[in-house]
Amino acid sequence: MKYFKYVFCVLIVLNLSCFFSESKEVNVRISWDKNSYHELREYKISGTSSYLKTAYYPRIKRLGDGSLLMVFMNGQLGNNIYTRKSIDDGKTWSDAIVVRKQSKETSPTLASDNVLYACPDFIDLGSGEILLAYQWRYSNAYGSAEFTNVSCGIEIMRSLDYGQTWQTPRKIYKGRCWEPSFIMLPSGELQLIYTDSHDVNADVKSQPCVSLLRSFDRGETWQGKALCSYQDAELLSRIVDANGTYDGMPVGKALLNDNGIVYACESYGYSQSPWIIYSSIGNNWVYDDVYFGTGGPDSNRRWLVDPDFKGAAPYLEVLPTGEVLVQSNGSYKNQSGMWAFIGDATARNFTCASTPYSAWWGSIQYIGNYEIISCGNQSYNIGSLEYQMLKVMKGKLNYAREINKSSVELQSLGSFTREINHDWFIGEKSTSSAYVNFGYSDTHFEYTVHLFDSILTAYTPVNADAVVLRISRKSPNATVLYQIAVNANGKFSLDKKTDYTWISQDVSSVNEITVNMQGTINDASDIDLGYAAKVRIPWSLLGGYPSSTDTFAIHLMLRSKNTVTESPTAVSSSVAGENADDPTTWLSIHFASLGTGTIETSTDKNIFVNGNTIHVTNPDEMNNISIYNLSGQKLLNIIPVHAEQTVTLPDGCFILVSRDRFGNSHANKYTFKSFKY
Repeated sequence: MKYFKYVFCVLIVLNLSCFFSESKEVNVRISWDKNSYHELREYKISGTSSYLKTAYYPRIKRLGDGSLLMVFMNGQLGNNIYTRKSIDDGKTWSDAIVVRKQSKETSPTLASDNVLYACPDFIDLGSGEILLAYQWRYSNAYGSAEFTNVSCGIEIMRSLDYGQTWQTPRKIYKGRCWEPSFIMLPSGELQLIYTDSHDVNADVKSQPCVSLLRSFDRGETWQGKALCSYQDAELLSRIVDANGTYDGMPVGKALLNDNGIVYACESYGYSQSPWIIYSSIGNNWVYDDVYFGTGGPDSNRRWLVDPDFKGAAPYLEVLPTGEVLVQSNGSYKNQSGMWAFIGDATARNFTCASTPYSAWWGSIQYIGNYEIISCGNQSYNIGSLEYQMLKVMKGKLNYAREINKSSVELQSLGSFTREINHDWFIGEKSTSSAYVNFGYSDTHFEYTVHLFDSILTAYTPVNADAVVLRISRKSPNATVLYQIAVNANGKFSLDKKTDYTWISQDVSSVNEITVNMQGTINDASDIDLGYAAKVRIPWSLLGGYPSSTDTFAIHLMLRSKNTVTESPTAVSSSVAGENADDPTTWLSIHFASLGTGTIETSTDKNIFVNGNTIHVTNPDEMNNISIYNLSGQKLLNIIPVHAEQTVTLPDGCFILVSRDRFGNSHANKYTFKSFKY
């Protein structure tokens, strides 16, 4: 028999303030791409010679076959439902296909009433199966207080071939309503949430709320019925005051890591809007704090997206990394536009507000490859006639970075893949755009820039088409700011902020600059591609080699010139959602493999380790436990958490992060360290 020495593990606190944030910091930014912006003012109807100039209420999503599917309607209050597809990532779109066309039928009030269709949205169920939902209504009978709830409802259509063809539409719900949308739960339960306006006053004015229908068979039945009504629906939220009731246009999703279910909704006409409404996975919207007569839910399940924003028609998306996006048309700090906000993994702490364009009634969706796509409709005129165009724009996601201790590759512009890469991106305000990456060694900090511009200019490093990096280095005693830039000529500058003033530094020791240019400089007679540059900066110019107690953040700025003359100087723009003068709004970076830092014994008794078994005193309070190596790579994610769980790890030091069921990270970060004796 073999005998093994007992392995004893103790919990210790690792001082890694530069690795994990105590606060619920949002570690991603949307960097909008102006070159992806399109205005779709006119579209051809497939199979006809007809063109239309008006479209409303667009929704765009990536399908499993890689295409993008768009649905929309052609009237402000509905008419027909259309689809268009893109197979080149949104650069071009197919002719529009009418999937539901207005018609005439006998209604409770007319022998020949118009049947209209409005507010489409859809969900990709996988393997080519798509479920499309929209409102149907009789135009005349809808306005009758007596008959409105049998003259309106929700239809669904199903496609089994990625939206190429559609099965026969089915009415699944009767009751006055608007704006249906889907939520898929991890359990497979499919939810349909919508503006429930079955309650009308004497003037047939809606008194809305948000209600829910459930399906457990992929949309074949709802509330257990082939056709249900407003009497079968489940009330989710409603604001009630002396002037009426509110809540509508809901769009929701299940949060990652069982953090709950949420939807964003407007409260049109109320003093504040839009809101996030929350349910735990366990409760699944079953609470006793919502009443039809008095409203709800309570404030612990309802909160504003941003108190400085008032808007309508929100659309909600969850990123693969857990963060929550909300897009809504409205006014943020007195500036109108289509605004996007980024919240944390619990749909709270929304920040980084940005507005790519002005529009309304739109959607926002993650489409893969670190990209999102946004759309909305906006009025335009041809002579004295007004129409509605669709606006479409993509944004790239810049995430807080862990910088490996290695050299970063400088590619030629011709081989650089702009569509698929993980570099930080900037390019919202001009047709010039750039991608930035980072590396480091024991002696140098280095970065690459791949900048694309059709007319390259370069005078000084900052009066040029160039990327400017602002670097914040925060130690326990002070915060120091640096600004660096390199242009197409290879001219480099480094400034240090002292007493609120940027002071130029001696950069004679920066002698490793590589520039690959495709084009000419300060020459408007040809079309350039741009330039790629790599700069290696001695750590001595940036305060010395980093320590584990330093925290870093970087802000990207892009300087661009519209003329090849030295004057006027280049115009500067920043990554959306950040303030160039406030380092607390910048994305953080972490240098991997710096060392272990200061280790101290933990006093937290809720979690301890014995051998390879983790013991948790109060497992019901825990949502998950994640274990990382010292380079920040996640090794294990434990869900659900039990009183005891055995893990398989090599002997060594690891980082343990526990999060409670509300998504809050515990104040201390723990490591394992094994001692054999």
